[in-house]
Amino acid sequence: MSREVKLITNFHDYYDHHFDGSGMPFLRKHDMGMNRPQMLDYLSSKGIKTVPYGHLHEMAKKYPLHAEVVVYTDISKHQGEGKIRMSLIEALETYPIDTFCTLFCGNLGESWRVLNVGRRKTILDYRSKNDWRSNVGDVEITIIDCWSRMPSFEGILDPFEFPLVAIDYVKDGKELLAVDLNVAPQLKGTGMEDIVTPEKVVNEMKKYIGRGAMKHGIR
Repeated sequence: MSREVKLITNFHDYYDHHFDGSGMPFLRKHDMGMNRPQMLDYLSSKGIKTVPYGHLHEMAKKYPLHAEVVVYTDISKHQGEGKIRMSLIEALETYPIDTFCTLFCGNLGESWRVLNVGRRKTILDYRSKNDWRSNVGDVEITIIDCWSRMPSFEGILDPFEFPLVAIDYVKDGKELLAVDLNVAPQLKGTGMEDIVTPEKVVNEMKKYIGRGAMKHGIR
């Protein structure tokens, strides 16, 4: 029999009703987790290759001024908010030199999400038909792989630390580069709700919730 786990959240997902009214608390909020520089540093520390990133003055020393960058006007935002795409020279003329940015990589309006629920992995392809950000505008989500069991922990984040987590990638040539880490991703709307039952989602998370310390800050 699985342990009782109480969900504490500020948004609704399709599996929520399978949590318990009491027990070990599980915090899942849109405004929790790391900011953009912290998450990219963290992913890099785990051996996950990311898009090149840094402050504008640092990027200007490494890349041509005509290179495109994504400027983060708010490093705490997710879901396509708080960022603007422009040339490096335009960014230097517009924002302070210590503004955080990433090198723009990949195809316009496309990204891949690796969504982990416990040790179950789902891969999603996001495509926007009318915006350079893959999750903004008229978005089509395609399930590439759903609910595959990961036989080992290689290349993934520890499910004892992150029972629910998603990493977003862009493709630069043949190489996947991480751009985002989301510790409270929404499953509803991805198509998973038509394939994986709420009970399976919650039971998989319960195997790991509370069994490892959540080490990363909540803003």
